[in-house]
Amino acid sequence: MTALEAYLLGKREPSLELLRAARLEGWGYAHLPEGHALRSALRPAFLASVGRHALIKNHLVKLLEAWNAAGIEALLVKGFALAEFAYSSPGQRFYGDVDILVRPERARDATRIAKELGWLEVWNRDEAFQEYSHEFSHLFSSDRAARIDLHLEFLQAAHPHERRLELVRTLWESSSHATLGGVPVRVLMPLDALLLMLLNRRWGDWWSRKPSDYPDASVLQTRGGFSRDDLLRRARDLGCEGTITLALESCDPWLENLVLETPRRSERWKRDYAVRHELGFTRWIITGVVALEASARSGYRADAARVAARSSAHSSSTTARDARVGVRGLPCRQCQTVHPHEGFHRARGALVSVAVRTSSQPVRAALPGLVGIAVQSWVRRSVPQRRATQRRGYRGSRVGGSGRFPTGDFQ
Repeated sequence: MTALEAYLLGKREPSLELLRAARLEGWGYAHLPEGHALRSALRPAFLASVGRHALIKNHLVKLLEAWNAAGIEALLVKGFALAEFAYSSPGQRFYGDVDILVRPERARDATRIAKELGWLEVWNRDEAFQEYSHEFSHLFSSDRAARIDLHLEFLQAAHPHERRLELVRTLWESSSHATLGGVPVRVLMPLDALLLMLLNRRWGDWWSRKPSDYPDASVLQTRGGFSRDDLLRRARDLGCEGTITLALESCDPWLENLVLETPRRSERWKRDYAVRHELGFTRWIITGVVALEASARSGYRADAARVAARSSAHSSSTTARDARVGVRGLPCRQCQTVHPHEGFHRARGALVSVAVRTSSQPVRAALPGLVGIAVQSWVRRSVPQRRATQRRGYRGSRVGGSGRFPTGDFQ
């Protein structure tokens, strides 16, 4: 048992370094007795967390007001929602971003309204060619104090698509109405919030753990007043009882079980196989494709460095934007912005989209699609890309992205 596990289970005193490393300063401050030697050292971090939450909440309320006026429902989940609605004080729960679920048909409207209010979109799944992603957009407030992850679904696509959709429908229907700064929102009931947290660590984060998991589970169980059997019954109804049973082996507030060490890769594969009737085999496809992407990305970075060096040597006026070969007006959407990684992203996204949307025989369905996508992408990109880049002063442009260097200044 580690020192952090022993502290969270109430079996030893914490140290300041331990709480800081685990981002549990606020939790420790609130739960240490009055007069404890560490409280004075933890108080600044606790107050800073309270102030940060208030600032983020202020940004969020203004956006939610605009969404509410446009008829867009927002379901708050994960860290921010727990800090605001589950914990007795928001300073007890550190979180990074704000996770909000909206109806898929209103996601673009929600993003458009946010941009009109000054929020900056730094990522969306259409431009990233990740149509399978459970997230639609990443937004930052104008002062960068708040970040929103706009979700369409609760979990990353690592299990059959129909089950994910059923999970979204069920948890939407069972969520309750609440208000945030006077604005109507929806939040999960404590039982569903705990179930989602456990699923997210297992299905989304591949059986990983976080120090905040045990405090979250304890707070939700106390606030909801439900039993361990209630949780397992709910999991059975949603088709994930096996996953939740395995999850409780490492995070169980009823039996006081806690294991924070991430299991080895072989052990995670074994657990995936044990719940294959719940996850399906799409995890295997996704893991393989992500590994291919990591390999391709490392190769692209090396190519990009060589391109930048050649660009600098040939032309002092060539900018980083020019080195990326920003060519507009090409005859197909894939080539509107020529990027060495684009074809790979599009093939990857389409492959995984096919896999996660096919609950039966995903491998058989996905592999022919991958071949077709790769050929189609190459044909569409090769000729128009080569001609366009040569017109812009490049010679010897290869579809893979390397071998691009300018022969003259750009206008």
